[in-house]
This record gives sequence, C-alpha cells and structure tokens, in this order.
Amino acid sequence: MHVSKPPRRDAETISSVIREINTLTERNQATDAVIVLARALGMHSEVTALYALKALHAYLQEMPLGLIEIRTDIRKKALASARRKVDAATYRRLDAAF
Repeated sequence: MHVSKPPRRDAETISSVIREINTLTERNQATDAVIVLARALGMHSEVTALYALKALHAYLQEMPLGLIEIRTDIRKKALASARRKVDAATYRRLDAAF
C-alpha cells in the first residue's frame, strides 16, 4: 500500500522554498535563488548549468549580460514548471520571491 505525504507537509516545503528564495534574492544572490527552485523541482540539468554559471561568475569577477540572460532563461523555465505544479496563489508568492 502506498501512503502519500499529507498536503500540509507539501505546503510547508513550498513555503520554506519561497522563504529561502526571498532571502537569497534580498542578499543579491539571484543565481543561488534559482538553484533552490530548480533543485526543488528536480531540474538536475539546470542545476548543473547554474553551478557552471556561478563558476564563470567567480572566475570573471563580474556577471556579464550573457550569463544574466542564461540565468533568466533557466528561472523562467523553472517558474513555468512550478506554475503547473502549484496553485495560483502559491505561484504568485513564488514569482514575487524573485
């Protein structure tokens, strides 16, 4: 017999992800915020790409527009995935966290 997790736990998990994203965004750690969302959604390839982006950012000691565009594309893809998985109110909170 398969027992699913109670909905409240899922809501708590989503709320903690939203809080973490909000905190990272406030600290100007936008790439880390996108990593949190992508990891929560199981987007392994995107998480790998974001870590590569962080390495380039550290190496260059700046965030060129091209890297910002890549991060933005991944964030949009992750938010589109999240939109299909959560209710509208939760999605609005998630989107506003960025």
